[in-house]
Amino acid sequence: MKGILKKLLPDFLAILIFVVLSFAYFSPVIEGKVFAGNDISHFKGMEQELVNYENETGKEALWTNSGFGGMPAYQIKGTKHFNIYHSLQFPFRLWLPYFSVGMLFVYLLGFYLMMRVLKVKPLLSGLGAISYAFISYNLVIIMAGHVTKAYAIGYIPLIVAGFILNYKGKYIWGGLLIAFSLGIQISVYHYQITYYTLMLVGLFVIIEFIRSLKIKNLKQFYLATGVSLLAIFLAIAPNIKNIWSTYEYVNVSTRGNSELTTDQKDKTKGLDKSYILNDYSYGILETMTILIPNVVGGPSNGSLPENSKVASLLLQNGYPQAEVNKVKKSFPTYFGPQRFTAGPVYIGAISIFLFVLGLFLMKKEMRWWLLTAFIFSIMLAWGKHFEFLADLFINYFPLYSKFRTVSMILILVGFIVPFGAIKGLSLFISPETDKTKKTKALKNAFIFTAGISLIFLLFGPGFITFSSSKDANMANVLVKALTEDRISLMRHDALRALIFVSFATLCLYLFLINKLKANQFLLTIGVLVLIDLWSVSKRYVNNDNFVSKNKEMQLYQPTQADLEIMKDTSIYRVFNLTLDPFNDASTSYYHHSIGGYHAAKIKRYQELIENHISKNNMDVLNMLNTKYFIIPSEDKTKRVVRENPESLGNVWFADSILWAGNADEEINYLNHFNPSTEVVVNQKFKSYFENNPFQKSKTGDTIFLAQYYPDRLVYYSKSKESHLAVFSEIYYPTGWHVTIDGVESNHIQTNYVLRAMVIPEGEHKIEFSFKPSSIYIGSKISMASSILMILLLGGAVFWNFYKKDDN
Repeated sequence: MKGILKKLLPDFLAILIFVVLSFAYFSPVIEGKVFAGNDISHFKGMEQELVNYENETGKEALWTNSGFGGMPAYQIKGTKHFNIYHSLQFPFRLWLPYFSVGMLFVYLLGFYLMMRVLKVKPLLSGLGAISYAFISYNLVIIMAGHVTKAYAIGYIPLIVAGFILNYKGKYIWGGLLIAFSLGIQISVYHYQITYYTLMLVGLFVIIEFIRSLKIKNLKQFYLATGVSLLAIFLAIAPNIKNIWSTYEYVNVSTRGNSELTTDQKDKTKGLDKSYILNDYSYGILETMTILIPNVVGGPSNGSLPENSKVASLLLQNGYPQAEVNKVKKSFPTYFGPQRFTAGPVYIGAISIFLFVLGLFLMKKEMRWWLLTAFIFSIMLAWGKHFEFLADLFINYFPLYSKFRTVSMILILVGFIVPFGAIKGLSLFISPETDKTKKTKALKNAFIFTAGISLIFLLFGPGFITFSSSKDANMANVLVKALTEDRISLMRHDALRALIFVSFATLCLYLFLINKLKANQFLLTIGVLVLIDLWSVSKRYVNNDNFVSKNKEMQLYQPTQADLEIMKDTSIYRVFNLTLDPFNDASTSYYHHSIGGYHAAKIKRYQELIENHISKNNMDVLNMLNTKYFIIPSEDKTKRVVRENPESLGNVWFADSILWAGNADEEINYLNHFNPSTEVVVNQKFKSYFENNPFQKSKTGDTIFLAQYYPDRLVYYSKSKESHLAVFSEIYYPTGWHVTIDGVESNHIQTNYVLRAMVIPEGEHKIEFSFKPSSIYIGSKISMASSILMILLLGGAVFWNFYKKDDN
């Protein structure tokens, strides 16, 4: 037992160091502070109705009306069920703070465990973990509140380790590692990262196939591939509820097909091509940020250099020093092609240098895998700047068109470089590697990385324009000063890269001539890498991004306008025009909002926003039960409430149908119809009315909402004849069930996004309830599969010990 503990001591020490580093980087967390103003705040707004409902009833709702008129709640807040992989997320991050420290720790631990599984020594594994975790992009997304993305990135290394083990013939442990690490990543619920991960390992499998073909050992390849497919199935099965429900939602969301025929050249099987490519295609020159972070100016609102020409100009023109100091911290230094960036993707000068070194030392199969994946990822990140490849993937690769922000694929570069760097470093310190080969690799790596840095340092202003289309809004004299500042920023970072590469080269050389011992050498490189990455990442993610919890709660304090509206206890919607209503969820915290914030809205609702709501079509807003508007006061100092007396309420009887032959006609009819009497219906629902005739409503006929729950609505009607009822609720094709007096009935889609159904004469109770099979059946499958995985893991452990005892 003492022997085992002694063997594991370096690993326990590494984990302790990772905890310390995580808290050190996010030190404000120790004081109880939280990140200010990011996607987390939007999430809290969108989920608040669900939180309130669960607190009041002890039940969870599967639908919410807090944003965009209504949408499935599980696209905002996960539902409760037993999923072994989801449960493992908590111990894997040691129950550390979820929104900050825990993410950085998972980066560190995931990469470290990968290297240890691949038999790399602890010190070298720790160096790799640091070079992976502190990449600027990995920290910027934490600050931005991209929680699921961050955790999904943290599990990439273990998935790769599982595949490498498996194709080395370690089928049981390799297969289990694939299943558990991929299963946990899927449970995090960021499928774009999982998609990229599978692209990376898919390329690895292709390289393995070519290798097996050459050495005529396809039997092992087929066996490993079979184990991999089984492991992937076992990763998916406990996650089936989320995958199934997401698949249902994707088909009707902005990530699915549109029924409109306009702009066909821009349409894909998922998102519009312009939406995928226009805003976040990484520039070709911008690619150099992996080595020189300020090559295109840093973030959209970056810091000016110490001896800033802009600052000097402002001071000369009478601006106070205090105001200039503020300007220096946040100025449009970025001149790349992206619409906005919170910071560049900086991989690390030393890491890039070591990666190049590794390419000269590693076996050709590993080299071709990493180099191909590296180049391929960068070219896909270019998006519209390499449109041929982008079009190829958007049009022909399954599911690729469902994802936006093509530059996100650089997370693979963020894995490939540290992994290749550690592989290269391990070969460099190995006595089995030929010294002449080491010397040549060191020379070539230095010439390549230092040479690029030197070119940008000396000749950058000769081939970089340092200008942006956004500069047109500035005076020429200010643009000239800003250009000089941008040149200064680029040259500073080019020199910085040159210095770090030179120091790293010196360390490697001293080790090569036996002036540094292995541990001394690795510790020195580790400290250099940490300083390199930490100092750059702190430019974009630092203590300034934190606020006290009390200040955060002020974001959710109701305004006077909110309090005035909340006096009305009926069910209605609110349209807040004092902010960007379709990219802000603060209104959703207290009201059912016309707007909100979500990465994938229901497609038809998004089209309604684009064609009608954004143009203030009052007929459409009335049919959506928009009872209150929040608008700015005349002097723009406060928010004012305006009640809409024309709002049609929760439900009403319509008199006639406007038949539409297709979606184009449906959405166009909304420009000139009377929603209180007319209803727009697609001809595909004609058979419904053949079986359910209706009459015009008459005085005395009534229908009203009697009970409201997020996923259950109860109405009562009273009429002398059958009538067509229109509900101001969003139509969703799967999961909503409706009964009349407890008997199952049917409803249809009307007015492009709403629900309608014929109510027979007499007095009736109409009840809508949201019970999607994907959740109810999926949860059972997830539980059964989770139990199976526990048994498989237990069996593998027992077999391993039994085998040892037998020997």
